[in-house]
Amino acid sequence: MKVKGGKRMKQKKISLVMIMSFVLIVLGGCSVSSANTNKGVLDKESIYSGTYATNEVINVLSDKEWKITFHNEDPNTYTIANISATDEKIGEYKVYNVKAKEINGEGSPFAKLEGRDYIFTKDEEGLYFIVISNDTILDHTAGIVEGNDPDEYIKDNAKYRFQKN
Repeated sequence: MKVKGGKRMKQKKISLVMIMSFVLIVLGGCSVSSANTNKGVLDKESIYSGTYATNEVINVLSDKEWKITFHNEDPNTYTIANISATDEKIGEYKVYNVKAKEINGEGSPFAKLEGRDYIFTKDEEGLYFIVISNDTILDHTAGIVEGNDPDEYIKDNAKYRFQKN
């Protein structure tokens, strides 16, 4: 015994599944990428020169790799550093780990072999980095989360500052 409308019901289910799949694909494509909204993400092929407490130059090779050289030094002296977001955040700022993966010549105090954690912000004038360590995290968290202007706090307390070339 055949049930009338069985074929029609099957077509409706298939249509519903296709419509739902389409909606999920469209919504997924419209979502905002976190890489575009995170503060501190640097543009590929950008170059930044140290302006405060460092004479280093950052050449952004990719989202995850920087070449760090020194002003007026041998071009064969450089550090290749890996950049990775950690699972930590201070307020709205992600904590990034900067770790030297290759050192040729003198090592960089900014990108060490053992790695260093930073939060940073950027504006039209440059980049501002604060070192995050067990000794500083409580003070920086209070200054950023409880302060009136977290960007200004980072700029005022940045150990490493770079100007975009």
